[in-house]
Amino acid sequence: MRRLNIAFSIFLLLSTSGTAFSYLESDLEKLKDTNACNGCDLSGANLSSRKLRGADLRKANLAGADLRSVDLRWANLVQANMDMANLLGADLNSADLNFAKLSRSRLDGTNFDHANLYLVDFYRATTIGFSLAYSNLGGENLTGRNLASVNLRGSNLTSANLSYCSLRGAKFIGAKRMADRLLNCRD
Repeated sequence: MRRLNIAFSIFLLLSTSGTAFSYLESDLEKLKDTNACNGCDLSGANLSSRKLRGADLRKANLAGADLRSVDLRWANLVQANMDMANLLGADLNSADLNFAKLSRSRLDGTNFDHANLYLVDFYRATTIGFSLAYSNLGGENLTGRNLASVNLRGSNLTSANLSYCSLRGAKFIGAKRMADRLLNCRD
């Protein structure tokens, strides 16, 4: 009996550990039908390769969502939670992501050109080879980020913090008001 209790305890521990994402099917249908879903729960949803250009996803929960190669150009993602989302190769050109949470997300190869990224949370996000050309990064804290080969051409870096960043091969041509804090950057 004791072994059974221990086995059950281990099973319970393993089945409840980690992060679980579970979206609401009704929210997914609403997004499909209207291209809008303010405050919806789409956590863990597979939206890869979808055409969501101009979608209104303000305050949506997209944590853990599969957003690979999704078309989110001109989308409104203000205050959206995309923690641990996979945005590999996604197109967010001209999207509004003010105050969005992208911590621990996979952003490799993502296009953020012309996007509004004011105070976006990039904590522990993978950022290799993504593009931020002509984006608003004013006030952004990118401390310690690997920005190697990142395109920052023409971006607004006013008051951005790029301390301890890896900037090898990053493109800054025409960047507006170079970041105030570039301490100990690695090239």
